[in-house]
Amino acid sequence: MPNDAFDHDVLVMGAGIAGLAAATACAAAGLRTAVAGTGLFGGLVLNVNDLVEPPRPDQASGADYAATLFGEAMEAGAEPIDGPVATLWRDGAGFAARPEEEPGRVLRARAVICATGASPRPLPVPGAGAFAHRGIAHCADCDGPLHRGRPVVVVGGGDAALQGALTLAAWASEVHVLLRGAAPRARAEFVARAAAEPRIRLHRNAEILRLLGEDGLEAVEVREGAGAPLRIAARAVFPWIGLMPNTAALPAEVTRDADGAVVVDAALRTSLPGLFAAGAVRAGHGGRLRHALHDGEGAARGVIAMLTTGAAA
Repeated sequence: MPNDAFDHDVLVMGAGIAGLAAATACAAAGLRTAVAGTGLFGGLVLNVNDLVEPPRPDQASGADYAATLFGEAMEAGAEPIDGPVATLWRDGAGFAARPEEEPGRVLRARAVICATGASPRPLPVPGAGAFAHRGIAHCADCDGPLHRGRPVVVVGGGDAALQGALTLAAWASEVHVLLRGAAPRARAEFVARAAAEPRIRLHRNAEILRLLGEDGLEAVEVREGAGAPLRIAARAVFPWIGLMPNTAALPAEVTRDADGAVVVDAALRTSLPGLFAAGAVRAGHGGRLRHALHDGEGAARGVIAMLTTGAAA
């Protein structure tokens, strides 16, 4: 299919940090670039008021930094598409995609960068779905003030869980952190700060058994080690137990790993020629902001080389 049969040279799926970085680089290189998902740009970083490693010291909040990246992508000439891509498929020598919010429209591009990110893994507790928006939350900065003076529970022991617990300690009366193992996995700085915070209590080798409440969450039932179940009063549970890659829109033939993340090579190429993946959607992603930026820029370099010099996809 000739190039003029495509609406764009490159379609970036996802407007998080990796996607915006990729879109900026591709558009700045003179490629006709569209970036889907700009209706809520920024991705999970929007939930962070204080970035641990801000790429730009004058933009320490996730929202501010995302807004700057979005502005740079638009200035470079990228075309914003409000909703995410619902379906992607091969179309001759390139790809075709159907936007979720415009089901009658088909976007055609010579190459695609998938940067759709990941979503918080749901709490694996029977009946947890009934407490969605009624006690289960994922944003400490957003929802913490709603629970001022009340006890809350954090599930997880990684960076996100410990950082969230420290944020929640500014408002909650108690923050119970349920660790699956004997010790947190978070970076030493967060572990030390949590240990020094009197409102944070770590529960080791803990398993959450049930969520309790009628009109909303009132308590959780927990077992620590081989002990008997105990009841912890809580008005909210914040599960930070990992992420699930957002790959539903991709063709079935794209290789994924056991966790559902897209498998890529060193140049961020997927198993489908012309399709690249960047950020939390791909296997082996480092998980930090700088890793997302590096991925977005790296995928863009691969696409630019493929489309401008004829390098193999």
